[in-house]
Amino acid sequence: TRSGDSDEQDRDGVGEHERLAIVLSEPVAEEAEVYLAYGRDPQAEEILLDALKQNPRRAAIYLKLLEVYAKRGDRAKFDQYLRTLSELTGEQGPDWTMALAIGQRAWPQDERFAT
Repeated sequence: TRSGDSDEQDRDGVGEHERLAIVLSEPVAEEAEVYLAYGRDPQAEEILLDALKQNPRRAAIYLKLLEVYAKRGDRAKFDQYLRTLSELTGEQGPDWTMALAIGQRAWPQDERFAT
């Protein structure tokens, strides 16, 4: 698997969406990706929320949920899970950076997501 592979060439050559799939390299992520690809974000949300119950400290699950809520334009839920991710990451590191990037794409006018 590529989950332990993190050299710079891979990071630069892999898009954010694919990077999340690598980070989440588990069946729930693959299932969520399929649902998202077919515009079935309610089903993706459901399986991600179920996964979160099993792994409440798993930042990658929060990131995928943030993608769902950003795509849907659901600012309230996005902010709710962003707050939790903020607490988990201390607003530092690659997971936090990716969360800000997701927010910036969805709401470019929001200064909270400025990099």
